[in-house]
Order: sequence, then structure tokens, then C-alpha cells
Amino acid sequence: MFKMPPSGFVGALAALCVVTVFSGCRDSGPRSCRISGQVTIDGVAVQEGAISFEIVDASDVPSGAMIINGKYEAQLTPGPKIVRISASNPDPDRGPDDLAPDIVPKKYLDKPLEIDVQRSGVHDFHLTSD
Repeated sequence: MFKMPPSGFVGALAALCVVTVFSGCRDSGPRSCRISGQVTIDGVAVQEGAISFEIVDASDVPSGAMIINGKYEAQLTPGPKIVRISASNPDPDRGPDDLAPDIVPKKYLDKPLEIDVQRSGVHDFHLTSD
């Protein structure tokens, strides 16, 4: 007689199948890529911030990630993306409702970066002052 595995086992197996289907870039089925990298301004790691990958194609899905100690990790669909970065210096005197000034050089705010992601990998962003 067939005995059902414990429900926790079934849940873990289902989660593993979902992760397997969505990990890496694939030629069939849902495609996504895991990218990571460093974000620096004039060679100094951005301590805190955010990075967004905006869609170029209307059928695409936007994505984003937090930047912590100069590093980020994001899961996104392959294809061209517009990259927007915001960053601030940590300030222990800043209250939770105080807005921190953005330290990203103005030229990147006026004309965002663009990348074309085709597979999982590293995408570093080394920004320079105006």
C-alpha cells in the first residue's frame, strides 16, 4: 500500500520545484535571471540605497532591490532595462521621518543607465561625480 509522505515534505518538494522552474535563464517556460553586483560612487561603496530595473517593453515586469554595504541582488526577466539608483549616507541623527539627501550624481538622475540582461550574472555600477 502507498503511504503519503508527511505534508511538510510535500510542501518542501513543491517549493523546490518552483525554485527550479524559476531559477536561471531558460529557453522554455517562465524566464528569470538572478543578478547581483556592486554599486559605488567615485570608488566608494554605496552604504544604503535602492536600485530599480524599469521595463522597456510593456510585456516585461519591473524589479528592484536594496543596496546594502555596496551590494545588491535582484531577480528579473531577461531583456533591456532602465536602471535607476538612489543612495544616501547613513546618518544616526536622522529620524525615521527625515528624508535623506540623494548622493547619486545628477547626471545619472537626468539620464539613467541602461543594461540588457540576457543571463544570470554580475552587473556592477561604478558611478562617477559630475
